[in-house]
Amino acid sequence: MKPSIAYARGNAFTALSFGAAYNYSKTRGINGSRLGFGLYWEPQFSFQSNADGRIRTHRNDFFTFRFEERNNNAYNNFEFLSTLSIGYLIRRSGNYFEKNTFRLGLPGAASGRLQIEPELYFNDVFKNVSPGIRMSLRVW
Repeated sequence: MKPSIAYARGNAFTALSFGAAYNYSKTRGINGSRLGFGLYWEPQFSFQSNADGRIRTHRNDFFTFRFEERNNNAYNNFEFLSTLSIGYLIRRSGNYFEKNTFRLGLPGAASGRLQIEPELYFNDVFKNVSPGIRMSLRVW
């Protein structure tokens, strides 16, 4: 499980990531690295007031494939992430995303358990491209 906060298309989202990953050591030792591949279900939640002033919750779910390479020994507990992920919107609620929306996660940075990664949201074949940013916490 990995909780996160994201900002995209003028809206803030809270999210949880659930999934499975396969990790292995590419090279061993203090200067080595680990590779990982994973599949994740990532529900994103957003909150909006309706005309009556009541809060309405919208949930948009992404199914994501993620690749990651990490150093075995990060310098001063800070590292640049060699990551790439692609997610597809499998459940849509509200008017935040169009049908056939994809989310492309790009390399970011990490310090301890905190990660910051830029994202691109688009639908169909790179239509309506908009940037986003995600801050997440590695729980384990």
